[in-house]
Amino acid sequence: MKEVLEKTGLRVSKTGGDTVEEKESNKQDKNTTSETQSNRNPDGTFKKGAPSPNPMGRPKKDESVVERFRNNEKVVSVIEKLFKVADTLGTDNPDKDALSASKLIIERIIPSLKSSDLQIETTEKGYVVLPEPEDDDE
Repeated sequence: MKEVLEKTGLRVSKTGGDTVEEKESNKQDKNTTSETQSNRNPDGTFKKGAPSPNPMGRPKKDESVVERFRNNEKVVSVIEKLFKVADTLGTDNPDKDALSASKLIIERIIPSLKSSDLQIETTEKGYVVLPEPEDDDE
């Protein structure tokens, strides 16, 4: 076991117990190599004039699903078919997906309205008069 640990650069503590410590020489070697290879100042900022840590630059962004859909030449035919299916809603023989197609179109055309509080600041107290209900007997 001791030989395996020494090959990996670790040593067993002689104080008793089963603690494993890193060799001091390896710690010093790592610090000196990282300092010489680093393009950073001691405070962590990059040194001026040092070679770029990312010479190839930021990678190009992949095309999103929305952009691929918009750039596809079949988009117009899909949208036309969606309108044709939704247009059958008021006919004698509506398509089985007419309702969902019309909902999809309406959701995209008309934005959903969010409820909001209406606060009126006034010093006077007022009353709200409701209209009288109509009779359905007529």
